[in-house]
Amino acid sequence: MSLSHQNGTSIRFGRIELPEDFPCPECDKPTLRRVREQFDSPGGTHLEDLERIRCLSCGEEFFDIEAMRLIEAARPPKARPRKTLHKSASAIKHA
Repeated sequence: MSLSHQNGTSIRFGRIELPEDFPCPECDKPTLRRVREQFDSPGGTHLEDLERIRCLSCGEEFFDIEAMRLIEAARPPKARPRKTLHKSASAIKHA
C-alpha cells in the first residue's frame, strides 16, 4: 500500500511512499523533494552521487537505509588511538 497525493504524485523514501505535500518534520512545510547529488559530511565522508530527501525550505536532509549504508561504507577509517605505555608501580620502584 502506498500513500499518494490526490494527483498521484509521491516521494519514495526507502520502502515508503510519502505524499508530495507531506510536511517536513523540522519546519512543517510541504517542501520535501528527492535529490541526487554530491554528499560531503563534516567527518570527511564523500560520495559523488547520493540520493536522499531534502526540505527545500529549511535544508534538512533525510536518509533512507540504503543511503545510510552507502555513507557508512564510504566513511574514512578512524584514526587508531595511540597506545600509551604504562609502567607498573613495582617497575617504577625498582628503576
